[in-house]
Order: sequence, then C-alpha cells, then structure tokens
Amino acid sequence: MADGTNLSMSLNGETDPHNPEYLKTDNENLGIRISDKYDKTIVPGGSAELPIEDYTDGKGSTEFTAAPVNTTGHVPHTGEYQATATLEIQIR
Repeated sequence: MADGTNLSMSLNGETDPHNPEYLKTDNENLGIRISDKYDKTIVPGGSAELPIEDYTDGKGSTEFTAAPVNTTGHVPHTGEYQATATLEIQIR
C-alpha cells in the first residue's frame, strides 16, 4: 500500500441488549468489548480509524483486544460463552 492510504474498519455483529457498545454473547450477563491499542472501544455497526504502527514499505501492524464485560450487574453463569462478529477493513 502506498503512503497516504487510508484504512477504516467496521465491526459487524449483534449488539448486547444492555449496552450497544458491546457484542452480544450467548451468556445473558456478558458482552464482549473490542478495543484498539489506545483503549478506544470499537462499536459494532459503527466505524473507527484503524491505527497502523510502523507503517513502512506498505506494511504495518495494529493491535486489538476482545474482553468479556458484565453488562447486567448480575453474576454471570460459569462456563464457556461465545459471540460472533465480522471485522471489515476497507482500503481507500
């Protein structure tokens, strides 16, 4: 990619009914928060700038974190849980 190329990212998935900034999981008390390396929340259905580090020769890197968040204040059920989302990156 050439210098000056803009990247944008969108995260598509079902939002948590208690907090639309998080992804819905199959555990009614948990959502998933996706954030970039600067701790900015990537909102499902929204868009965010994709922070690229060490961008040289058309290559770069980025970091994201996915973390469970209690969205109800109730004790979550123990065990495994899952959520599904699609991460779309657009190059302009």
